[in-house]
Amino acid sequence: MGTDTAGGGETEAHRRPLPPVLTSRSGFLLSMVGRISRNLTERALADLSIKPHHYGILAILDTEGPAPQHSVGEQLRIDKSSMTVFVDHLEALGLVERRRNPSNRRAYELTLTDAGRATFARAGSLIEAVEEAVLSGLGAPERSQLHGLLSRLSSRLLSGSGAAAARPWESS
Repeated sequence: MGTDTAGGGETEAHRRPLPPVLTSRSGFLLSMVGRISRNLTERALADLSIKPHHYGILAILDTEGPAPQHSVGEQLRIDKSSMTVFVDHLEALGLVERRRNPSNRRAYELTLTDAGRATFARAGSLIEAVEEAVLSGLGAPERSQLHGLLSRLSSRLLSGSGAAAARPWESS
C-alpha cells in the first residue's frame, strides 16, 4: 500500500514545495499530474467497480463495436495476461460478453452489453468531473493548448516514430 494521498488526506510533507531538480523536469511533472489524475479517477469510478483501464476497454467497444480481445488490448497497450484479467472482471460485472471468434477458435470477440453501455456513460460523466477538477487552474485556451501538446506527444510516442524517445539512454 503506497502513501500517495493525492486528492485527499494531505500531510505537512504534501504542502512542502518540491525541489527544483524535480519541478524543472517536464517528465516528472507529467508523471506526478498523471498519478494524481489517475488516483482521483479511480476514486470516482470505485462505485462502478471499474478502473481507468476498464473504461478504456468499454470506450473502444462503444466506439468501434464488437472487436477481438487481442486487438483491443493492442490498441490500449495492455499486455495479454493483464487484458485477460481486465476482461474477466468486466465479464463478471455483466458489462462485456466474450465469445469465441467463429473464424479463429483460439481468439475471443468482445461485445459491449446494455449494462456496459450504461456504465460507460456514467463513467464518462464521472471522468469529466475529475478532469474539470484537475484542470480547474487553467483557462479554456490553456486547456486547449495542453490537450494539443499532449495529443501530439502521445501520437508520436504511440506511433513508433518516437521509438528513440522510448530508450533515450541507448541512443548516445
